[in-house]
Amino acid sequence: MKSGFSDTITVFDVPDGISAEDILERMQNKHGIMLAGSFGELAGKVIRIGHMGAGANEADMIAVMAALEETLHALGWKTKAGLVERFLRYLYEEK
Repeated sequence: MKSGFSDTITVFDVPDGISAEDILERMQNKHGIMLAGSFGELAGKVIRIGHMGAGANEADMIAVMAALEETLHALGWKTKAGLVERFLRYLYEEK
């Protein structure tokens, strides 16, 4: 795929100072949401969020973004705008 974009998965860089394993563990144990790490040269550097099938809906993605924001904040990451806000802005902006 030339563009590098996928309709079925979103990948984000693991913030400096936080481990992928800590993010994955907290998302699963505290929020009941399973995300995936990567493999090869990207192992520990990125996390994958699948959004296909039954999980490809706005409500589930908002829940994932809210849980991910809580997880990242709990692990020391700070942001200027919330992940849910950014997701909704992207979803409804004119393309």
